Amino acid sequence: MSINSNIRKHLLRRISENTIEEMIHAEKMDIWVCSFGGTASNTLSNYLESKGFNTRTATWKKYLCHYPNPLKFDSMPNLKAIYIFDNPLRALASQKRRGWRWYYTNYLKLKNSKLGLYSDQKMLSVMVRQFEAWNSFNSKSLPICSIPFGQLFDASNKKLSNFLGIDCSDFPPIVERSSTKINMHLPKNLKASVDDIISLL
Repeated sequence: MSINSNIRKHLLRRISENTIEEMIHAEKMDIWVCSFGGTASNTLSNYLESKGFNTRTATWKKYLCHYPNPLKFDSMPNLKAIYIFDNPLRALASQKRRGWRWYYTNYLKLKNSKLGLYSDQKMLSVMVRQFEAWNSFNSKSLPICSIPFGQLFDASNKKLSNFLGIDCSDFPPIVERSSTKINMHLPKNLKASVDDIISLL
């Protein structure tokens, strides 16, 4: 994929974990919403903002919405995180419908990298790695609620309500998505990892 000069100047720079901690602390973020994209993370973050939480900070928009892994923090004992996931193939299709600049930028966020050659297979690989990192993290410094896309739209939304300590039964209704699918041959190990995520939905 070629990157013209107009796009190149907007690409991300790699950001250190210490810098992230400083930015989150300065911006007073209290809920870190993360996903691999195409899973209603913007819907959730907007909803949380309407409930008085600070989620959609400048750092979140540029880096943290699709960050590859959770982090241990010493200076923010009240910070919580919500990780949303869905069928990776369906999520990738959702991103690609928005155009290459959108999904390529998401790819860089998932890699925390300035540049990189893109392919759908590489994208799925970093999505799987992110899912595994967020769902294997175990640290009291950052409580995480990992929730499938569909559960966000449950009538009672008990999992989200219990995690946040508020009533989330008024969460916005689900918006039907296009049935566009990604049809591709995947290496055996990658296909098995994608299937494992799908089995949790």
